[in-house]
Amino acid sequence: KQQQQQQRSGGLWAPSAGMLSDDGRTVYFLGLIDFLIGYDIHKEAESLIRLIQGHGSTASCVSPVAYAKRQARFLRDSVVAGCSDGTGTLGRLKVELSRAENLIAGDWVGTSDPYVVATLGLLSEKTHTCCKDRSPTWNCTLYLPINDSHRGQQVELTVWDEDHQAISGSDDFLGKLLIPMAQVLKGPVCLLSQPLQEVSQGQLSATLSFQAL
Repeated sequence: KQQQQQQRSGGLWAPSAGMLSDDGRTVYFLGLIDFLIGYDIHKEAESLIRLIQGHGSTASCVSPVAYAKRQARFLRDSVVAGCSDGTGTLGRLKVELSRAENLIAGDWVGTSDPYVVATLGLLSEKTHTCCKDRSPTWNCTLYLPINDSHRGQQVELTVWDEDHQAISGSDDFLGKLLIPMAQVLKGPVCLLSQPLQEVSQGQLSATLSFQAL
């Protein structure tokens, strides 16, 4: 089984959480070392101000979890881009996002420019944006690597309203769904017009499935 994984690796994640070389003989570990300062109420307020100013994605004062996700995205997109086909130590997660219905209005004019972010652990992928559509159709497929450490975690599908004017702040939250990864590992999970959480209205339709190595 290990030999089969090495044959398919070409830069995939090894069981040790490192990255295999092309020949499968060497495991590389990538990471960033940085100082962690206290994230208290003052830092949280400073982060909120930067968010209102439209610099939420580049603000230095963010929570440790948000900072870790930012660095993970940097490593994935700028360091190991093109080295992986999105497969982890167990396989990969296939997320088929079809549509949403009756989303809340994210803009003051009563419309939304929605997109969906699929997140598992520290990695995420997103759909394209459907402009001025509160019942959008994406018909988009996203893939995320699944490692052994993800068994007990949840897949998060979050709908956002894209803010095209940076002065207005960051993108607006339109709702989310949480799906246990353990449930997806047992078989495909089909969500049909599932009510979005933490919002007053809106439904999302999607199918999640596990593709083993």
